[in-house]
Amino acid sequence: MRFSKILIQLNIWVISIILLFSNPLKAQHSTSSPYSRFGIGDISPRGNSQTFGMGNVSAAIRSDYSLNFSNPASYSALAQNTFLLDLSLNYKSSIFEIENASQYNNDANINHFAFAFAANNWLFFSAGISPISTIGYDVNNTYTLADSTQAVVSYTGQGGLSKVFLGTTVLLYKRISLGLNMNYVFGTIEKEKSTYLLTEGGSTLINDKERNVYKKFVPEFGLQYSDTINSKFNFTLGLVYNPKTQYNTYTEWLTQQYLSINGNAFEDTINNEESPNSLIDIPMSIGAGFAFKYKNKILFAADYYYQDWTKSNIESVESFSLTKEYNISAGLEFIPKLGGNKLRENIRYRIGGYYKNSYLQSGNNNINLSGVTFGIGLPFKGSSNILNASFEYGKRGTIENNLLQEKYLLFSFSLSLHDYWFRKFKFN
Repeated sequence: MRFSKILIQLNIWVISIILLFSNPLKAQHSTSSPYSRFGIGDISPRGNSQTFGMGNVSAAIRSDYSLNFSNPASYSALAQNTFLLDLSLNYKSSIFEIENASQYNNDANINHFAFAFAANNWLFFSAGISPISTIGYDVNNTYTLADSTQAVVSYTGQGGLSKVFLGTTVLLYKRISLGLNMNYVFGTIEKEKSTYLLTEGGSTLINDKERNVYKKFVPEFGLQYSDTINSKFNFTLGLVYNPKTQYNTYTEWLTQQYLSINGNAFEDTINNEESPNSLIDIPMSIGAGFAFKYKNKILFAADYYYQDWTKSNIESVESFSLTKEYNISAGLEFIPKLGGNKLRENIRYRIGGYYKNSYLQSGNNNINLSGVTFGIGLPFKGSSNILNASFEYGKRGTIENNLLQEKYLLFSFSLSLHDYWFRKFKFN
């Protein structure tokens, strides 16, 4: 590929990221989970196009054919003069169950868009955009008050947090990789509570709205150590660290009352307040993992991540509060014969699982997640490009103690596209 053509394609990709970056609403992702009402919403899983089918492992994963931006130290796995573009989409189908009722919801999203390249044999760069959390719920409860008045309380919310990142990796002594992602975290979280009272001769509606706007530069650090034993075995140890961050958010509160009495309508603003410097703390997180590869044929990896949300100043809502979160995941990838002449010999087969003690609890009941994943990587004939597909079956929560249980199927599809640049070709 000629240099001018490379620059044109690179400009198109950079402009695409800038367009997404310039309008935060375009970076929001949809969900339909009532549990997204609490904290900062449903936190997006780690992992990449390769490991969505491997339990979403990420800390020690490094590859020259998939981009792992969950650990910025992994960029050093790219071959010299290689450019890698990664795009992922997903589709989620959920069923929410309580003791006597159930509801189905479906959501589709662009999961991430990112690219990376090797500047030389020791310096690497990456950039992209991906979600951090998503909020989307619409919950209605009906109550009978002491005077037999019917009250309908509705909770709705939308938004979430996303990040645009620029990353770099330095390779030291051919084994140690030090990485940094500089993330620009942004997004809007909107929550509303509506209380409707039907009384004799009229009705009362009270709307409470809260809107938080997040903007903050946040660093993310990564470390990987990779080595080979007897030319057949390769292992990698990985570490990821996100420091504690305090957000100066712009917050608005608006409370309005609507009265209907004998056919006459009245409107009143009870509260209209804003704070340009509200403070919200997101606690530090740390993750560690290892990966073990045999003859470029079998890859096994496992992760552990921890984050103490009790050190956040996000307030509890009703019986729900934030707690310590940890996540354990593991996965396996098998390639029959990498570099074989037949296409089927280069197919990647993946399987994995995870267990997550989430950051949300109700009383003494943790809202935990667990699931199994399956995936496949289909190489393009005559190139290093790969089409990835994965399937995940998971469960969150319980129907015990008047809680809600979610069972879901998540389908992910992604493209990992390679190209070579700055190469000199010789002709005889």
